[in-house]
Amino acid sequence: MIYAQINAFGLFVLLLMLFSIKRNLTVRYGEKIFIKLIVSLAVILIIDAVVNILNGSVFLYARILLIIINTIYSFILGLISLYWMLYLDYSIYSDKTGLNRRKKWYRIPVAVILTISIINLFTKWIFYIDANNIFIKGQYYGIMVSLLWIMLSIPSVIAIHKAIIEPLSYRRREYIIEALYILPPLIGWILQYYLNLTPIMWMLAVASMLLNFLEIQGMQISLDALTGINNRRTFNRYIETFVGNPKQKESLYLLIIDVNDFKLINDTYGHVAGDDALVSFASILKKICGQYHCFLARYGGDEFAVICIDTDEKQINDIIVSINSEIELINNLNEKQYKLSCSIGCSILRSFEAADINKLISDADRDMYAHKNNYKHAKLISQQEIKKR
Repeated sequence: MIYAQINAFGLFVLLLMLFSIKRNLTVRYGEKIFIKLIVSLAVILIIDAVVNILNGSVFLYARILLIIINTIYSFILGLISLYWMLYLDYSIYSDKTGLNRRKKWYRIPVAVILTISIINLFTKWIFYIDANNIFIKGQYYGIMVSLLWIMLSIPSVIAIHKAIIEPLSYRRREYIIEALYILPPLIGWILQYYLNLTPIMWMLAVASMLLNFLEIQGMQISLDALTGINNRRTFNRYIETFVGNPKQKESLYLLIIDVNDFKLINDTYGHVAGDDALVSFASILKKICGQYHCFLARYGGDEFAVICIDTDEKQINDIIVSINSEIELINNLNEKQYKLSCSIGCSILRSFEAADINKLISDADRDMYAHKNNYKHAKLISQQEIKKR
């Protein structure tokens, strides 16, 4: 009975997390996957408790019921594996399009587990229910579960690799945290499998989910609600870390980027279209900044800020070219009523005093408005020429 009570407590914690996330007006794509992960884990806790209660029961059809429930349990394990890999993939890459491409590969383990679960009904390779209606591990149970853990560890290995090569300290921290989420349930399984300390694995899995949930809640403060990138507060905190820092960088480039004609998009097509334009534009910047390891934030309204450290003018020009090329590609692929474009201002910092930081921002802002005026002038001339025809 204590077993079921422990699982019930874990279920209560999961439901609290679920209701807290659902209460938010804006649920991002990553959080939607996290919700599926919570629901799957809640189902497995319920099934695990039911199996423990029914194990050894002698009522009519008890054996058949135990076989069915344990088979469903195996399949839910596959779903948890799928949602875990999808969630960490999105957390690491923040790329919905790329995740959709990789999703077919992540579904393969689920299909394999489902197939093995069905085959097990005839072979008893993974588990079987004996004459006393007791769950008995099959000869390949340990192998299958070990392979499952290896599969679940792949995103953690990727996160560790990203942490090693990531120059931005705040992103390194995020990658390390994402890599460590697998440890509590893995340790729990080792203790449970070899020392029979039940149900410690699922409780540690709930603990890992709770830590993840708390991290998500913490990130809400630092992220922009609409675009999901860093907000102005995080930008200020990040750039202030360079002031008077003994480990000063050789140089710091700041790009201030403004979406052209954003007010026109809002006024002509509505605020929903305006929000969609900002989200699309932020996705473009996120992709490019990820490639060049630059810090990205929404600076305010339709303005975005990019910080690149220890780079040179050539790479900055490459970044600007990449941003404009990606915008052109998105405009050609999308059939939206509006077309995206932007004005980019740039400034460089070589000394790291507070006054220099303020000058860096004002210089980049001034350069951005100069490019924006050039854009408006070129647009006006183009419109006048069209009227003459």
